[in-house]
Amino acid sequence: MKHIFLRKKSLGIGLIEVLITTVVVAVGLLAIGSLESGLIGSSRSNKTQAECLALANTKIEQLRDTISMLGYEAIASSDADESIVGITETFTRAWDVVLLTDPEAKNINVQVAWGDASIERQCVAQTVIAYDNTGNSGLVANQAGSGGGATSPSTNAESSDEISEYVDISPGTTEGAVVTVDEQTYIALKSVSDTIQKGVLANLCADYTDPAVTLLDDPDLLPEEQVKVRRIDYDGIAGDEAIELFEVAGDYCIPRIRFNGGVIIPIRGIVYSGATVGSGANEQPLSVELFTFNASETGAYCVFKPEDGSRSEPYVCYVGGNCTGAESGDDADVLQCQTSPVSALKVGEGGWRGKVGLLGVADGNSGGRNVCLGEELIGTPATLDTARNYYVRRGGINEGINQAYSCHNFLIIDVQPTEAKVSEECIIRKDELESDLNISLRLASKTIQRTIAAGNNIFVPTANETACYATGDSHDLSVTLIVPNGTSTLIAGGLQSSLGSNCTVSDTETNYSCVELNSTAGEGTLTYTGGTSSGNTCTASQSYTVTAGSSDRSMSLAVTCTTNRTISVVVNPDSSDTGSISGIWVTASGASCSSSLPFTCTVASDWTGTITASATCSGTPSTVTGSIGVSASGTTAAINLDNCAAATSLTTPLLTWQGTSDPKSISWPAVTGAAEYKIYQCTELNDNNLTSCVPVISGSSQTAEGLVIGDPGNKNTICVKVVAFSGAVDSTPSGVMCIHQKSGNYSYTP
Repeated sequence: MKHIFLRKKSLGIGLIEVLITTVVVAVGLLAIGSLESGLIGSSRSNKTQAECLALANTKIEQLRDTISMLGYEAIASSDADESIVGITETFTRAWDVVLLTDPEAKNINVQVAWGDASIERQCVAQTVIAYDNTGNSGLVANQAGSGGGATSPSTNAESSDEISEYVDISPGTTEGAVVTVDEQTYIALKSVSDTIQKGVLANLCADYTDPAVTLLDDPDLLPEEQVKVRRIDYDGIAGDEAIELFEVAGDYCIPRIRFNGGVIIPIRGIVYSGATVGSGANEQPLSVELFTFNASETGAYCVFKPEDGSRSEPYVCYVGGNCTGAESGDDADVLQCQTSPVSALKVGEGGWRGKVGLLGVADGNSGGRNVCLGEELIGTPATLDTARNYYVRRGGINEGINQAYSCHNFLIIDVQPTEAKVSEECIIRKDELESDLNISLRLASKTIQRTIAAGNNIFVPTANETACYATGDSHDLSVTLIVPNGTSTLIAGGLQSSLGSNCTVSDTETNYSCVELNSTAGEGTLTYTGGTSSGNTCTASQSYTVTAGSSDRSMSLAVTCTTNRTISVVVNPDSSDTGSISGIWVTASGASCSSSLPFTCTVASDWTGTITASATCSGTPSTVTGSIGVSASGTTAAINLDNCAAATSLTTPLLTWQGTSDPKSISWPAVTGAAEYKIYQCTELNDNNLTSCVPVISGSSQTAEGLVIGDPGNKNTICVKVVAFSGAVDSTPSGVMCIHQKSGNYSYTP
């Protein structure tokens, strides 16, 4: 028998397989290397672009911060490129300044580049800056589609200041937790990153005394949105001109804003969402909780806390006004001026002006969402905006709003490819929301301008609710002004109704359109104040009767014009002044006086009266004045101010320990001329012995001649000193007083 053995063939890796594997692996490694290189290059490019923009915007802000006339006039094009060593590249920076006229302003263009400075390796920032005065720089150049102007130093006009204080805390701290740093209490904020977290200064609300804080009485605020407020005298001049606003966090109050003009102005409305997420059967309404509110410039406080899944939620933004010259209000109501109205001298005319709108919404067609305002419901808008611009126009200058606004709603929609499509989508989504929510959705214009034809910018105690009127709720009253023959063209006027109708110029200055509610009825008065191109003042006043109804009406109003004259005013300090004066202003009853040099007052041709000049004195008294009578033919006025004496020096507070039980308190005799006492304090921790430290300013002050330090804690020392302050000058510091405690035993020095 033959045996046939089948030998199994040996298996292995041949040369061809090795070569193929090598090629595949090499190609893969090259692809990974190329991808990694691309990612690194892309990341570096993004960082470089971001740094480029930051350098351009930094220069813009440096130039914008110019607050004096001399500084503004000195703004000019750069002589040579700046070289700046950045994180990723070395940059060059230059800027061009072009003087604009009618109105006067400066157009600034900042260019930053790196490498070969090709179009891909450069960025540009541009702005327009105009100068009006330190406290209230005018908006002078109209922005396309916004109706406002380009900002010079600040449209806040020093009507408010942010007063929150922040500190670094341990990363990983629970948001909202109370932590102590250097014996100060802070509320933990949301972590910025794994290594960075901040805390915001907070104190127990009950610790705010003299005066205490009270809840802001605002019906639009929900319990979880409550804020507290108090009126204080911050500038040391008679009257509680400032209002401090605190965010409430449990038992704690977080200082947020100090309003300097004596009144808080709310801007209110509702944010609606007509946008969607998902598609087809999975399409869902987009919640408004994804967005946040913002008011341009510092010193505004907005409350907007939507519930999860909400398609509509109210908002309110608080800004600062100016109570100078206002009617008597209510000390207990911070949304009104005081019983004796007063404002800090530094606050500009009318207080805040600027923009209020939504963050987290991409404007234009760059993605994200679009926002519908009044213009989008009328037709194709000239521009797409996410905010409204607020200002008062007086004498050719933009000023603060000095009046509250209601029903200034926003509607968010899905992004559209063109402005025309945005308008179509706004109308569709508005109709859907009105049906789904059973509401009447009203959208105000993106430009909110109030014109003051003559007189000063005085706080208006009632809110402007024009935007609350919907089609069908109101009708039009057309008013034609009848001007005497031979009168030059009317310009810059204003028509007002005592019945609350909102009147605006329709086409020419002689034709006005007023919105009247259908429910309005009674006797009213129409009042017109304006001027002519030749400088005359024109007025008119007429009573009229309104009956409830929906029909449009028309009427005429006879105007009387009088010739004006301009009085040039020179203000002279007292020749024997030992103190210094600043912040001069001029007033006269029945006259319109300028707020900066050269001072002029515009009056009727037959006007007689008294012109008064005032100024802030660095010493005694805090305000100096002077006045002069002017005849019916006078065109000049020279006013001599009262004497401004240098501040009288204050004696040093003499501190002594008081009490028979531990821990003792400190007291001192009253210092003549002192308005308050500044407290300096420091702490030495974990020391067995009393070891003095150097007290530093604590930020607190008081009027009482006594101080309770409290228990410093085991092995700790607290040292204090006190400085008397007159409102203009400090005394020399008192001696340092220290208290130490160890195991319940107290020691004192001296």
